Amino acid sequence: MELKTKLVSKRRMYIKRAKEDNSLKSFYHIIAPQKINGEITPWLMFHPYSMSLYVIESGEEAKILKLLERYSIKETARILEISQSKVEEIAEEYTSFLKNKEPDNFAVPIMPTSFWMIVSNICQMKCRYCYVNSGSAYPTEHTLFMNKETAILSVEKILEMAPTIATINFFGGEPTLNMETVVAVTDFIKRNYPEISMYICTNGCTITEDIAKFFARNDIGVTVSIDGYKEANNINRKYLGKDSFSRIIKSIETLRKYDINLYIEATYSPDNFILGQAPIDIVTFLANLTSKKVVIFKFMEIFETLKDIQANDFKTTYDLSLVPKFYEYLDYIFESLTSDDPIYDSSIAFAVGLLLRKQTSLFPCPFSNFITILVNGDVYGCHLLMSREGYFGNIRENNLEDKIESKLEYMLERMFISNIDYKSFWYYPLQDICPAYYGGLEKLSQHHQNILKENLWGDASFVWERVLINYYYIANDKEKEKRLIENIIKEFGKE
Repeated sequence: MELKTKLVSKRRMYIKRAKEDNSLKSFYHIIAPQKINGEITPWLMFHPYSMSLYVIESGEEAKILKLLERYSIKETARILEISQSKVEEIAEEYTSFLKNKEPDNFAVPIMPTSFWMIVSNICQMKCRYCYVNSGSAYPTEHTLFMNKETAILSVEKILEMAPTIATINFFGGEPTLNMETVVAVTDFIKRNYPEISMYICTNGCTITEDIAKFFARNDIGVTVSIDGYKEANNINRKYLGKDSFSRIIKSIETLRKYDINLYIEATYSPDNFILGQAPIDIVTFLANLTSKKVVIFKFMEIFETLKDIQANDFKTTYDLSLVPKFYEYLDYIFESLTSDDPIYDSSIAFAVGLLLRKQTSLFPCPFSNFITILVNGDVYGCHLLMSREGYFGNIRENNLEDKIESKLEYMLERMFISNIDYKSFWYYPLQDICPAYYGGLEKLSQHHQNILKENLWGDASFVWERVLINYYYIANDKEKEKRLIENIIKEFGKE
């Protein structure tokens, strides 16, 4: 029996549980006024359940609600020197209002849609922040490459179990070091599953004319990693003691020559910042390297589940003076999204799409959308959750489907939004909150949020508040809102 048949009823069950959870439905987050575009914003209320924003006209009421996010009714009344009955009245008024608000639809990631193949466990680069330490973090008993037999068996078994798979992603290590297996899988997919899209993530140091022609001929999308200007890129992306930047730029030029579906992925590190390279500078530069102008822009992070083997050779620290620079960046991206020549930050564009559709996620991480095969045939969920709780079995096991079903059910229950501290993760419907970042499913559900000391990005609240403020201003300008919708649909489609 297909996994889909076994798990499809779970979607209805989780939606029903969410609709019956009055605590979840009445939860809100208050955004205090900020200065943007020369103006002071009003008090805003974000309702994660319905993905809606509301203006609070009364400053007194807004402050009551803001304090109630952290303090009791009694303590809020004491702080504001008002009666408890007044606090109770305001709280009841707004929570009653919110309980009647519903999203237009729910995102419930029950079935795998993305298949990740770790075809290589080695990489020529030694990037300082690499979360898989050049591929060696994957627990595969020193096997270096996935052979063709394991690869084809994996594709056959996984696609039979999960016909919802829509994309195959070649990953590593550096996947182009094992082109023999990439070619074999591509040929098999083209013959048997032509509807499936294929992508590859590469460091860009081994792209030849022949490889680029192969990607173009088989319509394989390519993500190339480069961290902005030469200086910071070469500090972090170490290539055998050589200049990786020039090699990557040359590869990008080769890929563009063949009109390949090209994406750029950048990791912003403290080195970018101390060299005076603001986020706006980096993304503008990188967006112009590809005709799509889509940048997958990330801050350097430490993943707790991979911490012992992650390749960081320095403490990750960001100067807090980066915060206003990031505000400038977010304002710039939103202004760009309403222009004739938009630049797309993939994370921001994804969040905007959810807000426009009023689509609420019931899981802070879509881990169940992923199945990952390591070079030796071991099967995991997400390629970041490299711990026993993310392990499904081996592709050669006869009872693998039962194991996947059982583990997915366990993980879904652990990650259902009512079972984690969504009051601390109020921004959960806007971004993926990775369990690997917090130390795994158990620690995330217990909210062990101790990452801020190592990563400024560890507390994303200030980022998403600024995103929502920008979205509010655009939504109140019909011409800009129309242009925003047109640009999002043009690049990412109506879905």
